[in-house]
Amino acid sequence: MQQTLRTRCVCGWETTGPEDDVVTATLDHGLRVHNMGGTREDVLQRAERLDAADELTVVDVPENRRFEARLGERSIGFTRYALHDGSIQLLHTEIDPSVEGQGYGSQLAKGVLADATSRGLSVIVRCPFIAAYVRRHAAEYPGVETAT
Repeated sequence: MQQTLRTRCVCGWETTGPEDDVVTATLDHGLRVHNMGGTREDVLQRAERLDAADELTVVDVPENRRFEARLGERSIGFTRYALHDGSIQLLHTEIDPSVEGQGYGSQLAKGVLADATSRGLSVIVRCPFIAAYVRRHAAEYPGVETAT
């Protein structure tokens, strides 16, 4: 099993995941966004190595109508939602202030959107944070409706 890595760019972009995925995404971002090349070794030298307790998981907690972002057993944030006839409305997102600015909110947004679309739900975003995330990654979410 590959180690989990995280890389961050000065523009605010970041990615977390298995080594090969992080290297590929980081090199692609550098070329696509900044017109800069690089090597696998460059990425691995700058990458942050994460312990298992540092890995974020996104968990649906349907009895509370929310997705939770968890570091190990600790809940560090959530996105509230409402389900209606084959659609999900993403209403509100919060991240614990002690971990703000570390990319966990973006990882939560990505996980929530992945879960909802994998279930074939029509996604309506009413949460300003997730709406901003969808706008920044519009090519990845062509069928997602933002209502903010």
